[in-house]
Amino acid sequence: MRIAYFIHALRNAGGTERVLTIKANALAEVPGYEIHVITARQRGVAPVFPLSPKVSLHNLGTNENSIRFKRRLNNLLRSIKPDITVSLSARTVKRLPSLSDGSKKVGEFHFTHDKYQFKYGYGLFGMCYADWRTHSLESAAKKLDAFVVLTRADAEKWSEVTRRVHQIYNPLTFNPLKVPPLSKDKRAIAVGRLSEEKNFQDAIHAWKIVSRKYPDWTLDIFGEGPLRQNLEGLIAKNGLQGKVRLKGFSANIREEMSRSRFLVMTSRHEGFPMVLLEAMASGIPPVSYNCPTGPREIIDDGRNGFLVGNGNVSELAERIIEMIEGKSTLLAKAALETADMFTMGRIIPQWIELFESLVH
Repeated sequence: MRIAYFIHALRNAGGTERVLTIKANALAEVPGYEIHVITARQRGVAPVFPLSPKVSLHNLGTNENSIRFKRRLNNLLRSIKPDITVSLSARTVKRLPSLSDGSKKVGEFHFTHDKYQFKYGYGLFGMCYADWRTHSLESAAKKLDAFVVLTRADAEKWSEVTRRVHQIYNPLTFNPLKVPPLSKDKRAIAVGRLSEEKNFQDAIHAWKIVSRKYPDWTLDIFGEGPLRQNLEGLIAKNGLQGKVRLKGFSANIREEMSRSRFLVMTSRHEGFPMVLLEAMASGIPPVSYNCPTGPREIIDDGRNGFLVGNGNVSELAERIIEMIEGKSTLLAKAALETADMFTMGRIIPQWIELFESLVH
């Protein structure tokens, strides 16, 4: 079985890049499997997450919107002769049906069906543009041999578009701990790109309420992004210097999680929030907005974490205080049990089953 994956690049430390890397590495160990990863613009940079020596890496050297892109991709696929070509790029998903290499074509969509509505759907022009982007992706999905999404909620929406939709969760990038770490540090953690959709503003506003009752607790936010300066200003405006800290990128986020009591996630929307599972696998329960999509398929409210009404800052603060007052310890064991359902050993066989069914 020869599989070719396409992604724009592997030079960024994003969730999609990390998941593709670990899946490619795992599949390369399966007897009879040959894995190729194709990038558009790697620019000579080594992948942030190391690929196995058994995985072949190819770079097209051109952007996906270049007139040369389709020709170079098609020629490379004819050379590789894959059984299945999988694209993790929405832009290239739209081009897959027109490629003539003969492989089965699979779209792997790491975002919610309504991604463009969340991103552009404000004002008449934004709504029209979002509808156009969604419609063009739907048209391509109908022509693919399979279209894979991350959540059951998203699969329901895509099933109205194509009967060839499949739902497979992303796997954890590390194995769950055997027992919770039971950190003594008085801190919570948040992780993600400092961008609008991650909505760390609400986490800061909630922590202002929390700090009135527990001034010795801190919230450490790990990640970088365009809103760093804005968030620093918001922290200063609310007098939370030293209580909410922007810690930047961490190469060992699992260690940071194990030194925390719980995780806070305030995203406006998600595809499938791996950070919730990574926290659970590290033995800490999450407090998360019940945003579309994903959190409700991971968190059983009150058993392995807390789900909070999307955008409800006061409820978020209340649940954080419950965690501080001992609930985090009570929920930690169930959080580990949940994480065990998303290990590589459970997820990779689902991909193998799909690939085998497409070819045979």
